[in-house]
Amino acid sequence: LAPSDEVEELAVLRQRFEFFENEMARNEEKVSQVNLLTEKLVDSEHPEKENISTQQEALNKSWNDLQNVVLVKRRELQTALLYNEY
Repeated sequence: LAPSDEVEELAVLRQRFEFFENEMARNEEKVSQVNLLTEKLVDSEHPEKENISTQQEALNKSWNDLQNVVLVKRRELQTALLYNEY
């Protein structure tokens, strides 16, 4: 039996999603570096420390929101793949 078009499309989506997850893993280090730099600036009593902290909080919230969306989408994709295997 030849795989259905849907199964092939899901395989392509899985491959793209894995690439995206790898990109996210690389960017997680950058987010960590920004957090460390932010802490140093705030600890050194930078004159813009309140603005810096606000921006850091916004970045971390966006990053966490994105991670949560990725987790949900990963589960949805896994469910779709399992469903179409049978």
